[in-house]
Amino acid sequence: MTKTMPTSLDWNTYVTAVVGKEFQEVEAGAIYTVTQDTDINLSYNLYRYHGNHSSVNIGLTYKAW
Repeated sequence: MTKTMPTSLDWNTYVTAVVGKEFQEVEAGAIYTVTQDTDINLSYNLYRYHGNHSSVNIGLTYKAW
């Protein structure tokens, strides 16, 4: 399940959750539109599978099409 909400003309936020019997994953993030073809992505991930693991991620998206 993913929910995306525009917060302004340049920012979008999202939350994703996957839940199973012994597996859980939650991701929350924001996407900033730099140009029409370029976005910067910031996210936090929490994984629960054989222990807890979390990470903070920064990414760059370039849309070549």
